[in-house]
Amino acid sequence: MISLSPREAGLSCLYIAARVDGPMSDTDHQLMQAVIASTPALSGGDSDVDQSHFRRLQDLLDADEGLETVLELIEAAPANGEVLYALTVEFIVRRGRISAAEMRLLDILAGRFNLAPLTRAAIDTATRIRMKALD
Repeated sequence: MISLSPREAGLSCLYIAARVDGPMSDTDHQLMQAVIASTPALSGGDSDVDQSHFRRLQDLLDADEGLETVLELIEAAPANGEVLYALTVEFIVRRGRISAAEMRLLDILAGRFNLAPLTRAAIDTATRIRMKALD
């Protein structure tokens, strides 16, 4: 079984969020790259290594119980679950819409990371506020 570094766990969260409600669009790919570039915990990586990681994730997701496998790898990574959840929320909110599948993914991640309801609400609210216009 492979293991994920904290950065790979963060990349994995973004990737499954981009794919949870269907194939990843070019817009999703560009947004994911923007989030990676603007997030200190994720920036500074090698794009070729990242693409290799995304291909491995794709292979895992295409297998039976693929999403469950990827979620187990993310959960087992030595990464802060609150940060991983917040990165995922930011990506989803920046897409401009939240689908039922994305809400379900956030529910699953919050459960896997044992986030307290108030912590989750604070992350969700702070992210939505950061993405709103001032007018």
